[in-house]
Amino acid sequence: MSKENVVSLGADERRQAQIKQSIADMTGPQRTGCDVFVLGRLVPNMTMHEQASGEIGFMLDDRMMWTFPREIASQVAQFAANAMAIGAGYPCFTADKKREAFTATVSCLGEIPA
Repeated sequence: MSKENVVSLGADERRQAQIKQSIADMTGPQRTGCDVFVLGRLVPNMTMHEQASGEIGFMLDDRMMWTFPREIASQVAQFAANAMAIGAGYPCFTADKKREAFTATVSCLGEIPA
C-alpha cells in the first residue's frame, strides 16, 4: 500500500468519525423517533430515525419521512430547520426570541440512568 493510500485512509476514517459525531450531537430522546437538535436548539415537529441501511430518516409532523445518507444528514437538518423557521416568519432558525417554537435552546446533561 502506498503512502498516499495510507494518508487517504486516515482522512476517510477521520471524516467517518466526524459524521458519526455530528449524528450523535443532533440525536435527542426517542419517542416515535429521536428529537432533532440543530445548533443547540430543538427542531419542532421533526424526528430522526436511523435506518437499517445506515441512512438517516427525518420525519416531519409524524407524517412525512425522507431518508438521506449519513454524510449529509447534518446539513439537511440545518436546511430544513431554517426553511421551517423562515416559513413561520422568523429571519432564521437561530433567531433570538424567547418562548417561541423555533428558539427553544437545549443542553445535554449526559446519559439518563436506566
